[in-house]
Amino acid sequence: MMKKIVMPLIAFMAGLIVMPNVYAAEPTPVSDIAQLNSTISSAQNGDIIKLTMEEPSVTASDIITIDKNITLDLNGKTLTSAQANTLLVQNSTVTIKNGTIKNTNPTGVALNIKTSTVTLNANVESDYTGINFPSVSGQNKSTLTIESGAAVSATNNVGLSVNGLIKDQNGNIPVINIKDGATVKCTKDFAIYQAGNSKITIGKATIEGASGIGTKAGSLVLNGTTVNATASEATAASPRGNGIESTGAAIQMETNNGYNGNIDIEINGGTYTSASNVVFLEYPKEGVDEDTAVNRLHITGGTFKAAEGKEVFDISEPFDNLLKETKSIEGGTFLKGNTPANISSYVKEGLEQDENGKVIDPNAADPNALDNVPKTGSSLPIALIGLLGLATIAGAYSLKLAYARK
Repeated sequence: MMKKIVMPLIAFMAGLIVMPNVYAAEPTPVSDIAQLNSTISSAQNGDIIKLTMEEPSVTASDIITIDKNITLDLNGKTLTSAQANTLLVQNSTVTIKNGTIKNTNPTGVALNIKTSTVTLNANVESDYTGINFPSVSGQNKSTLTIESGAAVSATNNVGLSVNGLIKDQNGNIPVINIKDGATVKCTKDFAIYQAGNSKITIGKATIEGASGIGTKAGSLVLNGTTVNATASEATAASPRGNGIESTGAAIQMETNNGYNGNIDIEINGGTYTSASNVVFLEYPKEGVDEDTAVNRLHITGGTFKAAEGKEVFDISEPFDNLLKETKSIEGGTFLKGNTPANISSYVKEGLEQDENGKVIDPNAADPNALDNVPKTGSSLPIALIGLLGLATIAGAYSLKLAYARK
């Protein structure tokens, strides 16, 4: 009798695991811009709004504001505007998918995010700024996830920007996650400009611009990321009270007392390259800042390649002293062009660089154990997962036999 009860129960539970969500909201079709605005205004939380117009691209004459918890399905369309913003998301939780948000204003923003949670599974294109986090009275408690396959691109200013007036110390700051396989690019300037206090974590994504990442504040974690600075000619750093000067460096850190500072950078693998300049550039606002805004630079692995004739590091004396004191480089290969770069004074005690510029453990059985592999977020080995699966099946089978004997 027990056997007859247990087997249907197991089948029922298995069905629950694979059963699709039959209660998902049906998309509301939108055939023109006027209908899009009215549909957003009347939307209920959880609604899905889907563009269904025949044209591949549709132009909005006003800023489109989303302040509801909805999904915007672009359905392969390009939503374009020449306004200051194409899409303003505020005080809401929004998923944007299946298409492109585009802005053609010479100083415009394609996607502006205020105090919201946004999942981006679409593309963003702009002549000026792709995605922006403005200051909201010194805060902007937002979360952005850029999913694998999503592409953010800008031409003249920056791919993704965090406003420098964001200085909140109580967690009311942007948290940005850029997943494996995503891209953030800018043709003529920085791919990412982290001016304000924020937390940015990037996986195996591609970050590419004339300069790679510029930061004046906040934390930055790079897990297997590719950062390419593509400028054909390096330029000197010029500290600014507003904005940041593109120099052609892969990672540029500016110490400036007008900003939050407290820069913290963790690098776990990846490739960091400059076509014309150094990889790491750090400098103070002369005559004002006598210390460095960088609290920590920790490197566990990666390949760091400066342009021919350039060093990997071009940094201030305070930052140089910090790296010598903390010795926080535990792995990686460091090159200037195709020549090994000497960064041994920053290397963790007990480790050293080999003739190829790679940080190794000379006492390890395999000196290459400190290889270009991210050391965070690792998953269970496949073999272990397989064993756990077999154990689960065996346990279930034993339970079945036990009940059968009864």
